[in-house]
Amino acid sequence: MQKRKKKARVKETLAAVLSSSFHIEIDRVRGGFSILVSGTKSINEFSPEEAVLKTNDGELIISGNNLQIAVYEGGAAEISGGVLSVRLGRKD
Repeated sequence: MQKRKKKARVKETLAAVLSSSFHIEIDRVRGGFSILVSGTKSINEFSPEEAVLKTNDGELIISGNNLQIAVYEGGAAEISGGVLSVRLGRKD
């Protein structure tokens, strides 16, 4: 049941993004945050400490601890866990 809710939320978010290159939704969840990014072209790197997502506007770097990929489909990625920072740019 929870997986269906996540898929429905991903579809709703994708439908809401009409003209922007990418869209981010951040929700507080048990154990940290859930970050839903639509407009994701690929996940370039992933570890429990860092996720690097390629978007139309560049790389989105999510840092934290115990990160997990909750959803990755149809141009949307949802990363959850102990998120400490989110930044747009090149990974240094």
